[in-house]
Amino acid sequence: GKILPENIERVCSNFEGSDQVSRAHVRRPRAVYISFPTELGTIYSLEELKALSGVCKRHRLFLYIDGARLAYGLAASSDVELKELAECADAFYIGGTKCGALFGEAVVIKDRDVRDRFLGVLRMCGGLIAKGRTLGCSFKAFFEDDLYQRLGRSANEKAAKIRTAFEEVGVSFYSESQTNQLFPIVDEKLFNRLSEKIKFKVIRRTQEGQGILRLCTSWSTPDEAVQALVNLIKS
Repeated sequence: GKILPENIERVCSNFEGSDQVSRAHVRRPRAVYISFPTELGTIYSLEELKALSGVCKRHRLFLYIDGARLAYGLAASSDVELKELAECADAFYIGGTKCGALFGEAVVIKDRDVRDRFLGVLRMCGGLIAKGRTLGCSFKAFFEDDLYQRLGRSANEKAAKIRTAFEEVGVSFYSESQTNQLFPIVDEKLFNRLSEKIKFKVIRRTQEGQGILRLCTSWSTPDEAVQALVNLIKS
């Protein structure tokens, strides 16, 4: 689920190494888009983010970080906080809807030239909302009394309990997720057992016929639901 600096280098080198006529027929690399945490629940370390930022600067690329699940990523990271994220990215957003807000996300743009016309572009694209102060209230609350981090930490801890229950019955995982998303690989017996009691998303089937599931906890997951699933797995 991660983009590596060498991936970016290869794309940029192929473009920059071609002749002018060839470059006129292809798109110029301009931006790198990553998610924190990734779609597989893994997180970039500060060292990895700095490496991506460095290669982007060398090739004049715009580094954008999708923060839809940012609360869960920050809570799981040992060395990345908002300050470090802002230092590495040209723009990122602080997730609201997946972290407990009624609606909306908070976009953070460092470059003044880009920021200058952002609201104008937003309006032209139909993205200007009425009652925007309501959105502002959500984010004001997020950053009081460490609420944003606490919400993320709580969801991660609940996911960890479910992960432990799977591990205790010998289930492996599709990715080494450190956050609120889990991707257990279950056999037919456990798959059918879980299907009787809960709803889940099946990412795909392995060649051996096992199911790769996607389970998520969130800011609103009750302890009772976690314990019920843990009991089901252990049974």
